[in-house]
Amino acid sequence: RISGWFRGDSLTNGAYVLVSSHSLNDKRQSGTTKQLTDTFDWTYTATEFDVPEDADLIWAWMMLNAPVQGTLWIDDASLEVIGPSSSKPSPAAPRRKR
Repeated sequence: RISGWFRGDSLTNGAYVLVSSHSLNDKRQSGTTKQLTDTFDWTYTATEFDVPEDADLIWAWMMLNAPVQGTLWIDDASLEVIGPSSSKPSPAAPRRKR
């Protein structure tokens, strides 16, 4: 599970948390949390994700979509192993070729 407390002031784009994993044969990601925008007080947000056995790379993101104006604070962020997830993973978006 990745979790944290978010607070925003005049955000023009969304902030959220996401976990993804990659292996030689597969890529998966958690569902994203509700995107937080505008001005809001401290809000707890979290998502859970089962990491596949063959994963060689894991990304844990607390994200703010760019371009953006405003201020985002993040506090008490954590990444923890809790056992099997209560939610199902979704396929990751395809990588863009450069």
